[in-house]
Amino acid sequence: MNKRDRKAARKALDKAHERELERELQALHEAFRQWEEKEIDCWELKDRIHRFHDGPSRELYKRYCMGSEEAALAMTLANGVLRDNEVPASLYESLRELIESFRNDSK
Repeated sequence: MNKRDRKAARKALDKAHERELERELQALHEAFRQWEEKEIDCWELKDRIHRFHDGPSRELYKRYCMGSEEAALAMTLANGVLRDNEVPASLYESLRELIESFRNDSK
């Protein structure tokens, strides 16, 4: 990957990370609503926060902040977190085989 594509990849990965994190935080937000409405107690809320931290939050961090940026970006494109047109065409082309590989693995 050239410097321009690396920069575009990082920007796209940040966008994908944000989307997935926001989706996961919605579930945590719902837990806070349930706690405020006395549907769950403080202990259950604490457990849900802990599960969020050790589960989705940690997995997203590992996916987007550790390891291969190319693999992470290809996976987000294959899984529909990002649409193909949300990355520059040159970057998409350089990842096409990896994207297709991830798409085939998910079938």
